[in-house]
Amino acid sequence: NSKELFKYIAEESIKIINKNAKSKLSQYSNYINSNKYKLTDDGIEIYNDVQSETGKHYSLIIEYGSGIYAEMAHTGTSETFLESGHVYWLVPVEEGSDLESYGFEVVDIDLGDGQVGSFYKVFGQEPKHIYTDAAKEIEKNLVNWTMQFIKQKLK
Repeated sequence: NSKELFKYIAEESIKIINKNAKSKLSQYSNYINSNKYKLTDDGIEIYNDVQSETGKHYSLIIEYGSGIYAEMAHTGTSETFLESGHVYWLVPVEEGSDLESYGFEVVDIDLGDGQVGSFYKVFGQEPKHIYTDAAKEIEKNLVNWTMQFIKQKLK
């Protein structure tokens, strides 16, 4: 049954992705082992639906980086941002936020009228290539996994 084979391949693939995530993302403990799969009419879809504290999915940022490190265009690498000469963003500190534990500096800025706002100084993050590197390893293993699956079925 091809669905059983796809399930077997997906489960083996997730093991490789989680291994890569564990070795590259020690500071993102909620992200490690959160990769999932679903079988589709076209094959296998592998995804991670972990969200940031602000409710954003951040798999693409972890994979391809952000800010000055980004490999793909996004808000922080727009022409306007790059022309501004800035290399960081100021992200408001929200109650319950724990970005300091990730090493982000908190700066207080005078907002005028006697108000001061606290902000994280964020430069972006380097790409981690969790999925890209895993895809190469998965591709190398596909034939072997298929053969193992067939052998198990023939027993």
